[in-house]
Amino acid sequence: HLHQNWSDFPVEKKENLVVEKLDYNFGKRFSEKNTAITAFDKYIFITNDLDNTIYCIDPEKGEIIWKFTHPKLNKVQSPATAFKNKIILATHSNIFILNSNGKIVLNKEITNGPLYWASPINHQNKLFIPTARYLYFYNGQSINQVNENEFPAAQSQLYISGDSKNIFIVDSLSCCI
Repeated sequence: HLHQNWSDFPVEKKENLVVEKLDYNFGKRFSEKNTAITAFDKYIFITNDLDNTIYCIDPEKGEIIWKFTHPKLNKVQSPATAFKNKIILATHSNIFILNSNGKIVLNKEITNGPLYWASPINHQNKLFIPTARYLYFYNGQSINQVNENEFPAAQSQLYISGDSKNIFIVDSLSCCI
């Protein structure tokens, strides 16, 4: 049974987990295609392509805690990801690292950033960030491209997942399932 509107969506509580609709009006309009929402700790992060902004929101209070705006925060095709008390966000032209107050720590210009919803993964104390041709990683100090001798440039968007021992990578044009 598909729920047609939010009033039909059940609120369910299991082991201190509450699923509910957030009904706040922040006076902002969000992009239908390039908006991502993620959660970390007690906050949610909404990345909005329309105003080139990422918002940190306290859902309990319904308040914007901070927002970060940058002209290159566009073509958002990757969710904000928490790693080592930082928020990492990849766009088509940049990888941004923000601290817990929404201040920029690092900004790396890249080419061929994510084109289609590709999520970073945490693997062996590094955050791996897939893009449309290359694989980058953030180790808590710097953002680097994985050496092309180890991982050659891809033909198209990369998608990754992993477990404790392996990273699984799919190049969307050269792989069939």
